[in-house]
Amino acid sequence: MKKTTILVVLLTSLFLASCDADLKSKNSKDLISSKSRVSENGTWETISENIGSCPVLTSYNGTPYVFVRNENAKASVKSFINDEWQLVGQDGFSNHEISCHQMKIDVDASGIIFAAYLKEVDPANGIRSAVVQKYENGSWTQVGNDISYVQGFFRFNLSASGVPFITYAEKNTSKGYMIKFANGTWSKIGYWSFSVGAATIYQAAVVGETPYVYFNDLESPGFCYGPPMFQKCIIPPRSVDKIKKFQNGYWQTAVTTLPDSYYNVTFAVDNNDLYSIDGICNGEDLTVRKLVGSQLDPVGGVQSIDAGKYAFTVKDGIPYVAYWDGNTLKVTKYENGMWREIIGSTPITFDSIRYIHGISVSGNSIFVAFNQIEDFNVKVLQYK
Repeated sequence: MKKTTILVVLLTSLFLASCDADLKSKNSKDLISSKSRVSENGTWETISENIGSCPVLTSYNGTPYVFVRNENAKASVKSFINDEWQLVGQDGFSNHEISCHQMKIDVDASGIIFAAYLKEVDPANGIRSAVVQKYENGSWTQVGNDISYVQGFFRFNLSASGVPFITYAEKNTSKGYMIKFANGTWSKIGYWSFSVGAATIYQAAVVGETPYVYFNDLESPGFCYGPPMFQKCIIPPRSVDKIKKFQNGYWQTAVTTLPDSYYNVTFAVDNNDLYSIDGICNGEDLTVRKLVGSQLDPVGGVQSIDAGKYAFTVKDGIPYVAYWDGNTLKVTKYENGMWREIIGSTPITFDSIRYIHGISVSGNSIFVAFNQIEDFNVKVLQYK
């Protein structure tokens, strides 16, 4: 897939992206076009060295939550309270192995935690089910039944009122569907698929109560023959990238013209606004955009950088980006018409970043989860 395949959702709808890029320090450029470096009297502090594998980060009321796969490949959620990481409910509450990098976490406005993941039903035949669980009243309980026959990647979102949504391609038809949990059951959004043909799901979001989906639609498979490596097409396949929304009872075009080179896209929802970030995988540009009407308008323009690994969120109208510039981990925000690097009185000094697993903003704190090339131990930074 050429687009972002990892989605992370949080209270402000966090999503992250990561590309494998050979970034050279001598070619690194600064995301901060104004070169502004902001201390704001805060400090960066490492609050974790190793909390589990495949972490997904969110936060609520100033408390970070990390959804991880434990040593038995089962689901666990941890929170950082009173200067220590504590289990949220049962360790391994999934009771079965879950798929790494197919894990999502979100917290609704009342503080209920939702964790979504893929369960391997028949790995040999690619049969998987999506499962959603919530933590309420001191225990984890499943939300509805398993969502069966999920093909490839899925997306999990919460609406403003806390309604869970799942977006996926159905294995038998490969067409794209979105479902929501209401009145005690999962039900499809609309009568028909949002895709004409096979769908590759890139991103999804729910703005207020209105769902959006970004996907590739294989409108026509064409007419081709021969083995894959030597295949010839009399009629070439036709596929189109689309962003749609469900409104007034049907799926309709949400963005009339997609930007050029709209790659590695992640969505973020802030209040009633939809934002996105896109970047070229070899680390040339990152662009934050905001949906205005039916167009994606750049926020602060294109910033030329070497950032093959990044995470993105928006809080109270301010976009935040954590990225590796080829030299070190940096965290920036766009405020008062300029990008500014958040330095603090104790600057970040981590280099050789392997992955940035997420960024979350809550209360007066910024949280960043990542690990370095020399080890797989996940670190969480807090700025406060």
